[in-house]
Amino acid sequence: MKPLPEDRPVVGIALGGGGARGIPHLGVLRVLEREGIPIDLVAGTSIGALVGGAYAAGFSAEEMCAEALALGKIQRIATFFDWWPSLSGQSGRQVTNYLQTYIGMNRIFSELALPLTVMAVDMTSGRSVALREGYVVEAQRASMSVPGVFKPVEIGKMRLVDGGILNNVPADVARKMGADVVVAVDVMPAIGAGLLTHTAEEMTQSRGMSFVTPVVQDLWETLVVVMANNTERILAEAKTDVLIRPDIPDSVSLFMGFHRVAELIEIGEKATTAVLPKIRAAIERAKKA
Repeated sequence: MKPLPEDRPVVGIALGGGGARGIPHLGVLRVLEREGIPIDLVAGTSIGALVGGAYAAGFSAEEMCAEALALGKIQRIATFFDWWPSLSGQSGRQVTNYLQTYIGMNRIFSELALPLTVMAVDMTSGRSVALREGYVVEAQRASMSVPGVFKPVEIGKMRLVDGGILNNVPADVARKMGADVVVAVDVMPAIGAGLLTHTAEEMTQSRGMSFVTPVVQDLWETLVVVMANNTERILAEAKTDVLIRPDIPDSVSLFMGFHRVAELIEIGEKATTAVLPKIRAAIERAKKA
């Protein structure tokens, strides 16, 4: 793992959760890479852990965009779900198999190119957990275990689910990892926008999404409110230097929108280009601190 720089400010990025709404993360990284703005460490939750983990593993933004465009074909995404899940939820086996192929089956955190922290929630203790050792894919799967959809991932005595419940945009974690400049990306909708408002009927009528019951929809809507309030508090406490909130259509939700990869990447690029002056200014301030 590459050590943190000592001759310039350390730049960290916190990538938030949000399912298909997290695809703009790729556009964010593409612009930062193209503009020569370094990323020295990564903290991610859920889809942010997936994207951030791949970036920390050494994949370039361009490579990740190409992979996402290939996965964006509806038939590829469909293979990630159990057609007949048990009442306890999706096993996530297909997602795990894909990540093990892409990231590496036995890849551990210390083997990554950049420091990475993945957020999850331990249902046993009820606490937020920062995963930064052990198998990367195992941590990513835990961070993506959406309640009501995927089964919890067991690591030791912990039963881990989606980290977004308590820390969806881990800017505070990026700061604690050593970042002098923290860039945070929040892809969730504003409170009241309705995460599933425009897609609930489409999802429940889809064979591949038959596990999304009205009860699960209500659960997610409740979690969105909790997550949004937690996110605002965490961003403030972390003294986030630059916050990026891509203008994502309401029709893109947790599981709907993966076929719109090119559009969503462009949305991430546009949002990042708009704040480039703020990012450069934050780096300059950190140099003088």
